[in-house]
Amino acid sequence: MLSGYVGADDGYETEAIDLFIRMQSVRKTVGIDEVTLNTMLNLASKLSVAIYGRQVHSYMVKTGNDGSIHAVSSLIDMHSKCGLFGEAWNVFSGCEGKVDLISKSAMLAVFFREGKMDMEKFFHLVTNSDRDAVIYYVMVAAGYAHHGRAVFFNSMEEDHNILPENDHYACMVDVYGRANQLDKEVEIMREIPIEMDATILGAFLNACWLQLDIFGKWCSCIYFWG
Repeated sequence: MLSGYVGADDGYETEAIDLFIRMQSVRKTVGIDEVTLNTMLNLASKLSVAIYGRQVHSYMVKTGNDGSIHAVSSLIDMHSKCGLFGEAWNVFSGCEGKVDLISKSAMLAVFFREGKMDMEKFFHLVTNSDRDAVIYYVMVAAGYAHHGRAVFFNSMEEDHNILPENDHYACMVDVYGRANQLDKEVEIMREIPIEMDATILGAFLNACWLQLDIFGKWCSCIYFWG
């Protein structure tokens, strides 16, 4: 029932809070588990109300429900959506032994949303296997593509021996497209050493749309493949 209230689109947030309060009053007979608390974190994220999120977080700490992988990810997401970037980072950095791909992905999403990604924080996250690192690089490239900045791309192969894949090249095409740099956009597409797929072409066409120069750039696209 609580999950239904939180997930409803018709404004049942008050009912969800009232139900949670009632559950706390009879917690000896109605157990409040991690699933319930994560649901309330989702509500705090949905409302972007920091005081609710902090109260739930405090309750999770007191009851020992703040240490699982899913709890950490939910806490990071909640704090960031409530504008508490510092607290989101504290949750992440304080769970060294429990950090996995889900938690790292949640923290990276926060960095991108807040525009606070830097090299030090990124390499703090990229500490697992090369497979995971490839995923992180895709997310980093995608995040910076959104802000129109080409970063980290060259360091993939030079510093970490990770060969860029189609998703990474697509992000770079998007970066140059958002910066209205058609020459670099076409240049990087010509230099791609692997077979291109629809992801790259989609990024190119999206850049054309963003710059409202569809005809001219489409001609460049035809020229490139022709």
